[in-house]
Amino acid sequence: MELDPPTPPPMHVYLSPPVLLPAQTPDDIFRNISLLLAHFVALPLFRHIFQHLQETRRADQHVWQPEVGDWREWGPVECVKAAKRWWDDGAVEVAAHSLVIPAERLVNIPLGHAHPLGASNSRSPHTTTSASA
Repeated sequence: MELDPPTPPPMHVYLSPPVLLPAQTPDDIFRNISLLLAHFVALPLFRHIFQHLQETRRADQHVWQPEVGDWREWGPVECVKAAKRWWDDGAVEVAAHSLVIPAERLVNIPLGHAHPLGASNSRSPHTTTSASA
């Protein structure tokens, strides 16, 4: 059963700024820089992942849509953590300037664990359907 077409995320949207630490140690400075960098890449990263899945795995949307979740619930830190986890697990690869999620790896992403917020997998789908990246 295919889910209803999701609402596409906008190309640009205001994401709440990360909470920065007072810079008392070098670790605090590194953490703040990491949070700011994540803040700028969260939505584009989400869009890229969803576009690839929508184009290559539309028939399996019932499998990956609960995992991807709603773009409005992806914060910058959670987004980058999820992408890193998928990369480390081999579920996401980069080939010729494109994000690739091999079909055989997609089903091995454990539901409930790879979603960055660890929230319920029952929320409605709200993501994008645009042309190839």
